[in-house]
Amino acid sequence: MCSWAVREAERSAPIPKPATLLLLGSGLVGLIGFRRKFGK
Repeated sequence: MCSWAVREAERSAPIPKPATLLLLGSGLVGLIGFRRKFGK
């Protein structure tokens, strides 16, 4: 009666790697800059 198979429409869309790396990289650069400026 119940089907446990994952259908193609229910799968999550893959996250584009360049955009993810850009966001992660810019966040790390911002944190490092903030720490250097105010970490004295």
